[in-house]
Parts: sequence; C-alpha cells; structure tokens
Amino acid sequence: MSLTPETAPSHQVIEAFCELLSPARYVFSQKDAPALYELIDNLPSEQEAIAEQLLNWCQQRRKVFNSLKSILSKRGPNESTPPPKPEDYKTHIKNKMRENYPEPTQNTNTSQQQSNSNQ
Repeated sequence: MSLTPETAPSHQVIEAFCELLSPARYVFSQKDAPALYELIDNLPSEQEAIAEQLLNWCQQRRKVFNSLKSILSKRGPNESTPPPKPEDYKTHIKNKMRENYPEPTQNTNTSQQQSNSNQ
C-alpha cells in the first residue's frame, strides 16, 4: 500500500519535503529560496504541526504538491529512515535548504556593507 500526503505519518511527509529540496528534483529554483526560507523560519517545533504546515504550503503550489505526492506514493508505510528527534526537524530542514539554496539575506547584507564602506 502506497502513502498519500493525507495518510503518511508526519515524519515521512517531512522526509519527502526534504527530498524535494534537492536540485536534482527540479521542483524549486533559486527564485523560490525567499519563500522557502520564510516557510522554514516560521515552522512550529512539534513534528505533527511541522508536517501539517508543510502540507498546507505545498497544497498551494500545484507542482510542489504533485511532486510530494509522487515521492510518498513510491514509499510503503514502513519504508523510512529513522526519523530525527522531533526537536531536530526544523534544523534538519534548514540544513537541507542551506545545502542547495543560499539564504536571500546574504546578498543583501553584503551589498549594504559594501555601500556603507564606500561612504
């Protein structure tokens, strides 16, 4: 039996979302980074709430939601890597983001610092 976003355990939804962050998936581009960082920065701390917020966010983006469904449909209910501790989920997702997408504020801060030093 394959999983769906509605039936998948919360840790599998989070794992599948992390898989979407890989550039090899072609789901997100650099222009999506600000929206992704905003999502990640506003995630709650509890595992169930994180999964629910990720699902809601993905449902508003058809391509992302379809990709999430595709990943989950290829998994069985017991197919999973050991989940991190619930308090580590937010850090895990942020680390996946940083691996593939630079934080949008880095360029802005660097530009501001350079212009300030030229004055």
